[in-house]
Amino acid sequence: MGALLALAGTARNAASNTSGNVAVAGSLFLSVAIALAAVAVDSGSIYLERRHAQNTADLTAIAVASQLSKAEDIAREMLGANGYKNVSVSLGEWEQPVDTPADLSDLTAVLVEIGRYNADAQLVPEARFVPGETRPNAVRITMKRQGGLFFGRAIVDAVEVSAAGTAMIANPASMSVGSTLLSLDGGIANAILNGVLGTDVSLQLADYRSLVQADIGLFQFFDALTGELELEALSYDELLEAEVSLAQLAKVAEGLVGKVGARRALRQIWSDPAAGRSRVRLARIIDLGRYGSLAVGHGQAAFQSAMPVMDALMAAAGATGTHQIELDLGASIPGIAQLTAKLAIGERPQEAHWLSIGENGEKVRTAQTRLFLLADINAGVVRVRLPVYLQLAYAEAAIESAECHSGGWLKPRVEVAVRPGLAEAWLGDVASVSLSDFETPARVNSATIIDTAFLRAHAIANVDIGNTAAETVVFRSADIGTGVIKQVSTTTAVQSLVGSLVDNMRLDVKVGGIALTTPDAAMNLVANAIRPVAQHLDKAIVEVLALAGVRIGVADVQVGGLACNQAVLVQ
Repeated sequence: MGALLALAGTARNAASNTSGNVAVAGSLFLSVAIALAAVAVDSGSIYLERRHAQNTADLTAIAVASQLSKAEDIAREMLGANGYKNVSVSLGEWEQPVDTPADLSDLTAVLVEIGRYNADAQLVPEARFVPGETRPNAVRITMKRQGGLFFGRAIVDAVEVSAAGTAMIANPASMSVGSTLLSLDGGIANAILNGVLGTDVSLQLADYRSLVQADIGLFQFFDALTGELELEALSYDELLEAEVSLAQLAKVAEGLVGKVGARRALRQIWSDPAAGRSRVRLARIIDLGRYGSLAVGHGQAAFQSAMPVMDALMAAAGATGTHQIELDLGASIPGIAQLTAKLAIGERPQEAHWLSIGENGEKVRTAQTRLFLLADINAGVVRVRLPVYLQLAYAEAAIESAECHSGGWLKPRVEVAVRPGLAEAWLGDVASVSLSDFETPARVNSATIIDTAFLRAHAIANVDIGNTAAETVVFRSADIGTGVIKQVSTTTAVQSLVGSLVDNMRLDVKVGGIALTTPDAAMNLVANAIRPVAQHLDKAIVEVLALAGVRIGVADVQVGGLACNQAVLVQ
């Protein structure tokens, strides 16, 4: 019995002694900790290698893109400078297997692919670079090598470290849309200028023409504007977001233009109190692209570009909202007793600019415009009331390519795809209140064009003008930054707008209250009254619209500057 009790006591003592269990558990936890530490060391090492490889691939792509003709030599040089000693470079396609022998574990395989990059945002990133294309403008660098493992070699032979970088030669160009007509009636010019700017100035026609022809340096203007606003330590993008008055814009421009007439015109504009009350964010009409992040004062050294002064003022004023202007065009045209017009200028489409700096795909657009012209025509025995309504969609221009061909001479070349805005013309009445409502199509009603005791005539007509296909125009070295304007006209002939409306007119005639089933005589009366003055009416329409910065079936484009051979990373 005593022996059994002693044995039980020994068992209890053994069960209660846990010092051995702690030792065993501690050794297990230590093994796990060491394994986790090994994984962490290897993971950190691979991460650093991949990061270094990505940086090297990006830097190599930028360097190679600057000199595509020396791609292989530059790639070897860049990888060597970044610590990669054993480098194999393949051009176009891999020339060796990625899995290298153990004795070549430090080998870095590099693939250099030269091709063309299309910055179209509608393409997925993977489809934007196409290797082997003609007229190459980009390069893709792909690196592959074995990652260095300190502890993991007992489990796996190697871990692949890869990276790819794509860079293109970016030749950013500045592009704007505007008006070119210079032979203008001074009264009409002042009326439209005042209607858009909200001012009450009276410019001499010579001063107005001088202002239309004046160009100033784009970044020179912004640097001077910063001083006028008394702003410091900001970027150009931040400056574009600031509220600026039209008076401040005109005052700064006056100090930069060289033409005396343009200075006189600008002084009148900024001196008018109303110009100080109209304020705008220039970011609504100007996009400086990559140069917007530069600090003010550094733009001129980075990019040289001209900016048309008159177009800039009109675009800035247009960004303050919709404008409706009433014009008395006078009765100086033979056969016309009275001629009036109502012009409505809308805003540009969302995210559309008047002037932009960018690469391929960059776009600029005009504003939407509506015009209602009312002519009182003396037809001898009767008066003909002729209402003409035009609705113009925005015109669009996009950079297709901007390149600098190196050789004995530097030959910049910018190709721009231009599409004139579609226009719809009506002979008919439109309510004045609906002209400024660009969210809703204006309703055109049949117009009473003759209203006498014995003869009443109602008419309506519609003509579409324009084309949806874009036409490419080329700006060469002599055109860039010199104020040269390239025009693209619609493929639909516009010989006589008013005459076309008359030819397509539907006429309802009543004589003495009785409707005529064959109103040929009335049709001839109306046509014979309108045709002699149709050409003059067409001219009046063209002049009024040109002053507003648009033309029927025509788009005008300028390229103000081009920066050559700037390699940038793309995706």
